[in-house]
Amino acid sequence: MRLSPLFSRSISRFTLPLMAAGALVAGTTHAARAQQLFGDEFSGSFNANGAWNTYLPWQNLGRTQFGLSPSIASENGVSFARLPMRTYNDAYNASNPMLQSTEIFSKNTYQVGTGIEFEARLRGFNVPRGAVFGLYAYNEKGVWPNGYLKEEIDFEVLSNMAKNQFWSNIWNDWNGRYAYNDGIHNQDQIVTVGNMNYTAWTTYTARWYPDRVEWYVNGTLARTSKTIVPDDPLSVHFNIWAPDSGWAPAYDAAMQPTGNISKNVTCSLDVDYVRVRRLPLPLKGIWGDGDGLAATLYPQPNFAGTPVKRVDPRLNHDWKTFSPDTSIPNDNFSAKWTGTIASPFSENVTLTLRADDGVRLYLDNKLLINDWRITAPTERSVTVAMKANVKVPIRVEYFEGTGGASAQLLWQSASMPKGIVPQSQLFSNLDNTAPTLTLAAPGPNYSYRSLSATGTATDADSGVARVFATLKRASDGLYWNGSAWGSAQASLGATLSGANWTLPLGTLGDGRYTITVSALDKAGNSASLPARDFWFDNAAPTTAITTPANGASYATLSAASGNASDIGTGVASVSTAFLRSSDGLWWTGSAWSANYSEVKATFDGTNWKLAMPALSGGAYIFWAQSYDYAGNIGAWTRSDFTLSSSATTSARTSASATATPKPTVKTSSARAS
Repeated sequence: MRLSPLFSRSISRFTLPLMAAGALVAGTTHAARAQQLFGDEFSGSFNANGAWNTYLPWQNLGRTQFGLSPSIASENGVSFARLPMRTYNDAYNASNPMLQSTEIFSKNTYQVGTGIEFEARLRGFNVPRGAVFGLYAYNEKGVWPNGYLKEEIDFEVLSNMAKNQFWSNIWNDWNGRYAYNDGIHNQDQIVTVGNMNYTAWTTYTARWYPDRVEWYVNGTLARTSKTIVPDDPLSVHFNIWAPDSGWAPAYDAAMQPTGNISKNVTCSLDVDYVRVRRLPLPLKGIWGDGDGLAATLYPQPNFAGTPVKRVDPRLNHDWKTFSPDTSIPNDNFSAKWTGTIASPFSENVTLTLRADDGVRLYLDNKLLINDWRITAPTERSVTVAMKANVKVPIRVEYFEGTGGASAQLLWQSASMPKGIVPQSQLFSNLDNTAPTLTLAAPGPNYSYRSLSATGTATDADSGVARVFATLKRASDGLYWNGSAWGSAQASLGATLSGANWTLPLGTLGDGRYTITVSALDKAGNSASLPARDFWFDNAAPTTAITTPANGASYATLSAASGNASDIGTGVASVSTAFLRSSDGLWWTGSAWSANYSEVKATFDGTNWKLAMPALSGGAYIFWAQSYDYAGNIGAWTRSDFTLSSSATTSARTSASATATPKPTVKTSSARAS
């Protein structure tokens, strides 16, 4: 529908449900069978099937007020819908004179998928002049002015034109801020077809593919557009209306509205049938039915501020000096587009970002283009090997400084000319849910001699892209980068295996550390766990024996005692061994035994104590050893003493000190307590 660049269409469109697109099809010719999605033969009463909406009296176009309804007529056994237009207006307003007319549009909308065919058989007129009628497919979205965008495939017949001509229009994301007929968002063309006579029954067919649109009249290809291709779901429209003088080729001053019914002139558009079919793609390759990329728009640079989220059918934006959304400023904003991309062919594909200003391109989570700077519209390209119908994660990051703003994603290969990546090959996989993350080790405030941090990471939507951690040393606040300590916060990448992740940390210096673990999914959502403290400790504790003193002699001895200390995680326990030299027996805590035995002492964090059995005179050897919380084991401390009725507590050397066996010295792997 041809509109002046300054024209603001006052028709409020309905919000329409989307008819599901067909499955993937690998097609090679038009001969493959098309699937009919909708049809109306217009018999009986109009809209008996409930498939149509009719424009209401408050909706207008040009100098035409809608609100009339179609009727069903019949000629020679053929029934058809008749859409009337009349110069008489029963609500005539001399200050704003309007004709009265009819427009209908389908309640269903249709997505391109592998291809859609809109076909209708119409009959028009060339008297009176000054009327426009026809078939078109249409979508409008967003909020006026910046976000208001229109898409259309149009057969418009002007009763001023020759009978074998029509006016063809193609729109994609167009509104009045772009120059009309700019060849990027909008292009119209007058077409002459030899076998066409629009005053007789004529079949009009529009074939809409992911890479082009074709117009046919009575089976003859009349026009093809490859540079402009709509990508939003479209509804089917029929209308008849009268333009104002702003569209000079279609205007006729003789057609004037009137409030006098005796001066009424009536004309009509007749519609025999309409059919909407799903087409197999007439190209080699495997084409998809994607919905586009998930877009997240931020009102500040560097992805800051409250974002706006939506799905963009294609990454094909030229905002000029406007903003992408009413809640986003014209300058100093940023955006991300995420999802997957699938090539129809197995071959090398050149991906190009054309943008003003900075952009980054991640493919399969690898950074391939990084041009993060203020610049005029510039193309950045990378060539990658892609496999047919294999979806690959893609993420585009963008920022706008000041002035013009644009962001476009194009591709090119041996099988595909350079052009905007079509919606059919982009899949939003809209995922706003962060991954689920756990940390199994280290445990909170646990102690280790060496450590591999472990846990799980899952994401049911787009999948986990990576798990990473920061490791901070408490003693000086420095961060570990995998080889050295530094003041910059460093990210340590974990290894993923299914739902499990592992991050080897090895053995670091003794002391307290803080680990913070995060995960990122393939849609860019992140999750982080609370920081967790733990300890590295490889220093063994030390143990002192106060009583019995080495070399001392006692008349009685009711308890052994001493202290234990550890510079790392602290002493966890103290173990003792007690040998009676006269017979080589070991104290078990309740009896003397020939088998080696250890008895655990009580420990209050500093001092330890062990009750002694009733002792007879003779020589004894007592050992004490401590364990820390990291599992380090201290050396045995030995004290040789005797028990005698005439004993003194002065130290002296035991005669059996070198002849008596020592307790077994045990070692331990890392443990946590």
